[in-house]
Amino acid sequence: MRGVRGGPARDWCRRAVATHRVAVWVMASAALYASATLVASTRQRDALSPAGLTIAALVYVSFAVIAIVRWPPCLLAGVPTLGAVASMAARTPDLLVGPALVVGTFVVSLRSERTPAIAGTGAVIGVLLAGHLVFSPHAKTGWSDVAVVPWTAVAAAVAQAVRAKERTRPCSRSGPDALRKAGNTKHADGCSRSGCGSPVSCTTRWATRSR
Repeated sequence: MRGVRGGPARDWCRRAVATHRVAVWVMASAALYASATLVASTRQRDALSPAGLTIAALVYVSFAVIAIVRWPPCLLAGVPTLGAVASMAARTPDLLVGPALVVGTFVVSLRSERTPAIAGTGAVIGVLLAGHLVFSPHAKTGWSDVAVVPWTAVAAAVAQAVRAKERTRPCSRSGPDALRKAGNTKHADGCSRSGCGSPVSCTTRWATRSR
């Protein structure tokens, strides 16, 4: 586990993702869609309506395209949020869109500072609650439409915790060059600016300057 978190395995994963970015995002979106469909088939078959499947398919295709084309990361959370509201408007559970919304919120929070992350997550939750009040107060779906709200908040909080830990992690045993080869350019640049070009920890200096 220690090697996966900070050793050669971690560096290999980063290089693989950077090299095969298109394939990774396509497979990730397909896996999310498949898992959401599987869960819906066993827990809430109403979500598998034609409208629900169509909305979910559009959301997951857009999810992959946004990541591949490198459009603003906020769209990774914004598009699934709109998909969830569209599902509410179609009177179908938004269970299929939930995984994309949680993952999108995690990615956006991971790339954002604390204040923007909190504001973005609050906006997502507010839109979901407003959509429920407008479209689903008397629908058969009940409060299941907003069941994704706590998961969204947890995803954002976990992402911020990971981000904070990354900012206090030592550069690497080989310095910034190894980080650049692993695809972690931002961390490598921060280590270089802090002056830790040798195999030493830049924990305090880089974390302080990053703030």
